[in-house]
Amino acid sequence: MKKIEFSDVEITGGYWRARQEINRKVTLMSVYERFNETHRFDALKCEWKDGDPDMPHIYWDSDVAKWIEGAAYILSSEDDETIAEIIENAIDCIIKNSDENGYAYVALNGADEIAIELDMPVKLIAANRRVHSDAGRVAVMRGPVVYCAEGIDNGADIKSVAIDINAKFEMQDSEFLLPSLKTKAYRQKENESLYFEAGDDYEETPLTLIPYYAFANRGETEMQIWLLRKQQ
Repeated sequence: MKKIEFSDVEITGGYWRARQEINRKVTLMSVYERFNETHRFDALKCEWKDGDPDMPHIYWDSDVAKWIEGAAYILSSEDDETIAEIIENAIDCIIKNSDENGYAYVALNGADEIAIELDMPVKLIAANRRVHSDAGRVAVMRGPVVYCAEGIDNGADIKSVAIDINAKFEMQDSEFLLPSLKTKAYRQKENESLYFEAGDDYEETPLTLIPYYAFANRGETEMQIWLLRKQQ
């Protein structure tokens, strides 16, 4: 089997050629204009200050990087001075605000220190409705960290634990570097019948969540990421 570089492949007709033409003539610049409206490219300048409008989002740089990747693919087969200039300007901004090790460079401008606050709010995440195994369930994240429930903290039958969409969380020091999360959860009341009429028959139960990366470190126990969403 011989390796073929993508730059040696040319699609001359059919569905994918049509898609390439739409991307080149319409999609690429349309996305660029939208990124300009939302100041994604401006965020690369690292000039935003507290109190300024349009605070950059943590994922904006990756949005621009994906755009550059698509634009570079187009330039590999067809010259376009406008696209090339946009890419060069973006790269100049990235280089200007990076040091030789690749880290972001922030000028102190005479200050003795700089404070960085990385907000990590707790959020409940739902899966696409087509992910049937997670239907009616939610996962808990704090910033980029996924959390899970273990039986050693919460008892058996974790899959029956339900969490309210408006649940409040408290952080607590843990043995896993990052804090654990405490909240109030619910379980369906015990019933001896295999099937019975549905009702609002929940009972409260405390719930402890730990960072997912730390599970299976305290002996054999159940673990669950996707928790039932409590019906209102």
